[in-house]
Amino acid sequence: MYEKINSKTIYWGFPVCLITSIDENKITNITPISSIYNVNDTLMIGINVNSKAYANINLNKNIILNIIPENMWSQVENIAKYSSNIDNKNRLYTNEKDKIGKFKLIQSHFDDIKYIDNSLIYIEAQYNEKIVANGIANINYIVKNIYVKKDLLDDDKYIIEDKLDVIIYQFRNYKKLSKKVLGKSFRYEKTN
Repeated sequence: MYEKINSKTIYWGFPVCLITSIDENKITNITPISSIYNVNDTLMIGINVNSKAYANINLNKNIILNIIPENMWSQVENIAKYSSNIDNKNRLYTNEKDKIGKFKLIQSHFDDIKYIDNSLIYIEAQYNEKIVANGIANINYIVKNIYVKKDLLDDDKYIIEDKLDVIIYQFRNYKKLSKKVLGKSFRYEKTN
């Protein structure tokens, strides 16, 4: 048996990442995000059109996607309620011009955008196109470069999967990713 629920959204489990983008003054902005997926060299994000990140994307187009370790979840939550977009009228958010918090930013070689120090992986992504509906922009990016922390790589530069301790956002809770392997896909191959 099934029961219909009164919800238009359901977070059954998505990775938490941080987008870094630059604003009109070339200042880095950090935005937590969990609506994301990628296939091959294509990256897709879903983001609210009232967010500062969306305004920055309309100005600069490109982003860096920072995949962060589980021990940074409280830092993510500390900035999640802030928006540096003064036009954001959502009552849940507080306007905060500088929401860098305790994150350390490092200059990349990609479009003057900084990445977050201690990210497990950061991905430089070039804007491709977007679809906007119901206040949400689904933005398609092309992956330009992927950088992985050296201690996550084996001698052949493959990612050591068990060392990748990402945060999962499930039903508005931050959770650890289970390391238990249930089985391997017929398409499984090491990532490098």
